[in-house]
Amino acid sequence: MQTINLANNISLEFDRSRHKYYLDGRQLHGVTGIAELTGENGWRIPWAAKMCSEVADELIAPLIDEVELPKIVRQVKGAPFRKSSDAIDIGNAAHSWLEQYTLFLIGESKAPGAEKPIRLASKPTTPKNKIVKEAVRPFVQWVKDNEPEFLAAEQVIYYEGKYDFAGTMDLRFKLGDDLCIGDFKTAKMLKREYIFQLGLYACAIEKTFPDQKVKRLFLFRLPKIEGDEMEVREFPFTKTLKECCLGLNKVKHIAVDIDQWLKKSSNKKD
Repeated sequence: MQTINLANNISLEFDRSRHKYYLDGRQLHGVTGIAELTGENGWRIPWAAKMCSEVADELIAPLIDEVELPKIVRQVKGAPFRKSSDAIDIGNAAHSWLEQYTLFLIGESKAPGAEKPIRLASKPTTPKNKIVKEAVRPFVQWVKDNEPEFLAAEQVIYYEGKYDFAGTMDLRFKLGDDLCIGDFKTAKMLKREYIFQLGLYACAIEKTFPDQKVKRLFLFRLPKIEGDEMEVREFPFTKTLKECCLGLNKVKHIAVDIDQWLKKSSNKKD
């Protein structure tokens, strides 16, 4: 568990392996989990895996003995997750390289929990993996073309209040006079929940630093196959979007409270 010291004398505990945040022993809602309320497809991979295993069990059972059958069913059920893990590994490697590259541009490491900033002597070495190398190259070119002023990378944020939340923001930078929030994605396509994720980060920044007003939100979809191009999407951080993000956060908190109440009620009946 890592201690993260934030503004306003607030300290969070961050479980990096599980990507969970705690305040005084209480687990906080995460930005990603809140934003996922606006998604459509989060249930489909587990559901598809379940359907595959049931069909495999039904069709193969008469042909395979009872010892081998569970092994085959487990392999079929886990196939969608194994396929996804390959993309996750590529995304994680590209994300890690871009974090170090951005910190190099800032001039010093702002790693959460570090006692003091660590000066980076040189750029991170070029990725050895061809796919990862092609994934990060377009962003390096975008930086050269647009000359952003990077303020923070991999910054842990916390929205203080009754309906609080935490998260780790990929980028905070300025383009001209505009304060911007950015996020790297390696998904095949961009989703609406990503905009809400950025909006929640922006809400936390403005809550923590009232003198800072976020103007623009950026999604950088990184290429993962040869011939693909980086997709850059920009969205304004409007008053309406801010209100929606804060409302979404309240829905998440209340939904969890309702789930706990329903569970307690069910246990009493049993």
